[in-house]
Amino acid sequence: MAKKKKLDVDLLTKKERKALFIDVAKELQDLCEFEPPIDTKGKTEDQLKLLLKEAYVTLLPDDELTDEATAVFDHLGLGDEAEEKEEAEEEEEAVMKVEKSEKKETAKPRTRVPKAEKIAFFTPLISKGKSTRDQLIEKGMKKFPSLTKGAIATMLTDAKNPKYNQFEKLVVVDSKGNLSFK
Repeated sequence: MAKKKKLDVDLLTKKERKALFIDVAKELQDLCEFEPPIDTKGKTEDQLKLLLKEAYVTLLPDDELTDEATAVFDHLGLGDEAEEKEEAEEEEEAVMKVEKSEKKETAKPRTRVPKAEKIAFFTPLISKGKSTRDQLIEKGMKKFPSLTKGAIATMLTDAKNPKYNQFEKLVVVDSKGNLSFK
């Protein structure tokens, strides 16, 4: 099978695609001389696809196909380009797996910081009432590099809600955006 092509079967209308499948089936009939001959009359597009797939397995590597036939077999996932595409996808997946495993190796291991330690760190800072939420998050990230920014931000947000507050007193925000105890 010679590798040619550049017809995109997906861009054809359903009617054009069906006509193309019938033409390719006739081409295969002429090339392979099937007995009984391939019957395309009254067949749906899916039935034609199935007939073409069944006929494809009888082709020999040196059989010459038209550009249209090559495009159809590539569209059906049977041609040389389909095999190359599948190999490229497999290779891309392998590269992605390697990159993902490298990311896991370089990611900082997260260790649990005791709640009492976090409260002991933030209590004096909040008591002064001179730090905004963002400043407290930044200081917390420096003190506890194993915590995520989101974990610290959640703790400070929860400190304003009586239901979730972990501090002895409720935290409030003043007009300048500074956090302090109520």
